[in-house]
Amino acid sequence: MAGLNAAPGLRVELGLVTEKSTKPELAHGLRPTVVYSTGALTLRAGVESYKIGDDSYTGTGLSVGYLVSEGVNLNASVAKNSDFD
Repeated sequence: MAGLNAAPGLRVELGLVTEKSTKPELAHGLRPTVVYSTGALTLRAGVESYKIGDDSYTGTGLSVGYLVSEGVNLNASVAKNSDFD
């Protein structure tokens, strides 16, 4: 994964979708994410696009995190992938 701090509290990350497998058709693609942090709050939004053989898939995800106190985090996430109807 590669990341760039675009501004104070704003980070852009780029991940790769890869698969270790003995199957002839391996998953491969990209997963960019934007992360915004301010104080105890962290917001994360990402998308992914990948292929397995001739089939293409897409996905999105959102995450909210809040630091309640030292060592106590509250997190909520939701995701959708075209592979899971």
